[in-house]
Amino acid sequence: MKHFEDLDPGKARTFYAKDLPFEMQVTGYRRNANVVQAEDGDKTAIDGYRVQAVKNAKEDEANLAVVEITVKIKDGAEQRAILWERQMEPFTVKVGDVSYAISISRMKWKLPFAIRLNDFVRELHPGTMKAKKYTSHVTKITNGKEEPKVVTMNVPVRDQGYVVYQASFSQNANGEQSVFTVVTNPSDQWPLWSCVAVAIGLIIHFLMHLIRFLRRSMKPKAV
Repeated sequence: MKHFEDLDPGKARTFYAKDLPFEMQVTGYRRNANVVQAEDGDKTAIDGYRVQAVKNAKEDEANLAVVEITVKIKDGAEQRAILWERQMEPFTVKVGDVSYAISISRMKWKLPFAIRLNDFVRELHPGTMKAKKYTSHVTKITNGKEEPKVVTMNVPVRDQGYVVYQASFSQNANGEQSVFTVVTNPSDQWPLWSCVAVAIGLIIHFLMHLIRFLRRSMKPKAV
């Protein structure tokens, strides 16, 4: 994204690679936008659609980036397209007998384990639609070994430096879906170790006072 995040509408940059039979001009970057059907006569429309800018969401994960591209094939032909994070299929360019798929998507990281959702339970405050608690019953799979886990709003799943939080849920025609947030947090266990260190310090302090008390008690008393 760092190569085109400055390309507001009106600014463009051309990208190319020696192994590709075309160049690609990118413009109109939006961090969050919708793609809607264009009105008749809209000169900015591409294949009957246009970009509708939307205010950036508070959580970056909710933003849907979009760019407009112009593919310039070496034989002189040009094709325009809108690349959107939500689109189901990539834009395809065919040069000779070879098809090239172009899409804008998020960077992906492979976790050292997998999470399979078994059941999702949403509890609401009585008489309201406000969520009281989200609970996901999952199976954590590591090297073929399966382990049942429960993820709630305050109880994440931790493994190998990764923390899986219950973030929210979504509901659509396919039913309810559980939404997780996965982070790496080197200091995630610091509060626990801080409590352990404080506990050890209190135990040492108590033992020091206990030993001092026992020594005074064992001294012979003058008659």
